[in-house]
Amino acid sequence: MKNLKLTTIDEIFAGTAHFDEKYYNRNENRGFTLKPEILKIVNEEAEYLWNNGGKEIHDKLQTIPGFKHTEEFKNYMKKFNQK
Repeated sequence: MKNLKLTTIDEIFAGTAHFDEKYYNRNENRGFTLKPEILKIVNEEAEYLWNNGGKEIHDKLQTIPGFKHTEEFKNYMKKFNQK
């Protein structure tokens, strides 16, 4: 998915969002939703991350104060940001 330029929440809030019709469909609320095939890819990647350490990292972030500043957390983020 990194080679696709999807619209971010920050762009939406800033009012600079541009929706590429090859990735998005207009919905009944005059907004946009990801096309089913793109949504499937996004969901598969999220499930992969969750099943490969994401759940444990999430649990630690919720229970251990300051965990986001540890080397374990930083290494996890580096591992999947280079994917």
